[in-house]
Parts: sequence; C-alpha cells; structure tokens
Amino acid sequence: APGLLLFNAAQLLASALLMRWSHRWVARVAPLGWSVLIMLLGTLLFLYLPGWAGLVAAFAVSFASALILILVMSLPPLLAGDEGAGAFAAGVYTVAYALSFSVPLLGGALVDVLGLPVLVFAPCLALLLLSLALLRPLARALEERREPPVSVSPGDLPGSDRVPPGPGHR
Repeated sequence: APGLLLFNAAQLLASALLMRWSHRWVARVAPLGWSVLIMLLGTLLFLYLPGWAGLVAAFAVSFASALILILVMSLPPLLAGDEGAGAFAAGVYTVAYALSFSVPLLGGALVDVLGLPVLVFAPCLALLLLSLALLRPLARALEERREPPVSVSPGDLPGSDRVPPGPGHR
C-alpha cells in the first residue's frame, strides 16, 4: 500500500509542478531529457534496491513518467500547428497505447523464454534509450517551428497615436 500511495503522489506532484513552471518546461527538450534519464536511473535502482530505497526509486519513475506524459501531450499543436494537432495527437496516443501493451508483453515473453525475472524491464530500458536518441531530432523540429521573437516599440502599441497628457492632468 505505501508503494501505491507513493506512486500516485508522485504523479500529482509532477502535475502540480508542471502547472507552476509550464512556461519553462513546455516546448523544451531539456525537461523531457531529464525525465527520461530519471526514469532510466529510477528503473535500474528499483531493480536492485530493497525496501524503502526501491520505493523511492519507483516514486522517481512515476514522477518522471507523469512529466513525460504531460510534456509529450503538449507537443502536437507545437509540431503540427492548429490544423494538424488533432491528427498528430491521435497518432501520439495510438503509439503510446500500442507501446503500453507491447512493451510489458515483450518483457513477459523474455522472462518466459530466458527464465530471468529481471529481464521483464529490458524492453522498457531499451525504449528509454531510444527516447534519449530521439531528443536531438525533436529539438531540431521544435526550433524550426519556434516563432521568432517579436520586437515591439512603444509607437506600435494601440493608442500610441494619442498625445500624452501634460503635467498636472488627471
């Protein structure tokens, strides 16, 4: 029971932190990269650490997976624009659900064939390594779609054609 509580609390914490710092984390590759690294390290630690230390590692995996879910779901409108965001998001969900079915199935098959229970996490670890390799192309894609900063001078603002009131005007 404490493990499930920690696992779910981590996801709530990740959601709350992302609401607070979304302006710094959304459309950035670094938070995704750090989250993948946390998942990779947390999964390895979970496999080898007993007791509470293993639960803390599971907390880290849950926290990072919640961040990744939210950050990846913010990508379709950024990468596909307003017109293609729906189809892009549907594709992202399709791939995610296919992986959430096939990766554990493959892990179980490895355990059945080779008889080593630790191999149940091998497909997950391989997918995390693949995710790290895909971060650079994602960064390029986001950079290509990033709008250049807009320079605004005071004369461009609405109402700037009015003459400012003189001293003493209320």
